[in-house]
Amino acid sequence: MLTIVLFSSIFAFKHQQSSATIIPSNIVPLETTAESQFILKEIGQFNDRGQAWGVTISGSYAYVADTSDGLEILNISDLYNPIKVGKSGDLGIIESVIVSNSYAFVNSYTNGLKIFSIKFY
Repeated sequence: MLTIVLFSSIFAFKHQQSSATIIPSNIVPLETTAESQFILKEIGQFNDRGQAWGVTISGSYAYVADTSDGLEILNISDLYNPIKVGKSGDLGIIESVIVSNSYAFVNSYTNGLKIFSIKFY
């Protein structure tokens, strides 16, 4: 399942030694302690039932390494409503993607490294 989520309910994550505690709450009091604290709120989601193994962001686009659908490109200029604007098709089992300049470097477990030129019209 391909899901990109920036959380919808507020959660507090406290890290103590090597364990994490998740405390759901409508209001999360902020404490001044030595523990790490994070507050997350879901603001958007994209789900096409694939399997996302990696994602990288470049500008207004998210490049998703989806093991079922290959490289998927999402326009995330509106984080509340990400929109799929492109995909590569089957590349085997892809694990990660890195974008540099106008190139996407896709690591495929079954087909090695694939390099794509990115052009938007």
